[in-house]
Amino acid sequence: MKKTLFALISTTLIASFNANASGHNEVRHFAGDQSATLEQALENFSSNNKQVAQLLKGEVSEVDMAKIHELTYSLENALEKIRKDLDSLADTLENLHNASEVMKRDEVIKEGQKYISTAQKVVK
Repeated sequence: MKKTLFALISTTLIASFNANASGHNEVRHFAGDQSATLEQALENFSSNNKQVAQLLKGEVSEVDMAKIHELTYSLENALEKIRKDLDSLADTLENLHNASEVMKRDEVIKEGQKYISTAQKVVK
């Protein structure tokens, strides 16, 4: 067991040393801009998409690619928030649908207002 563990650790260390010695750049990871609300997620999504689009014009340098890499973290965070909120919106719409189907006025009003409040953040 000790020989197997030693061999595994040795192989990992050698591979790590070889990657660094051969000039491979270490990939940097970023936290990205957080999106606490749907409005913030939509703004981050829009502004970061504009930056990526601008960087993709013409020659795309290594600096441009590094910036795009950094921006993707914020875009991923924004999309995750948007996805979660749209999943919730779909549930609210289903509740509205079901309430309207059986003529439950109070529930239609409650779910309808909740639905419209979120939907109008996405589409004006």
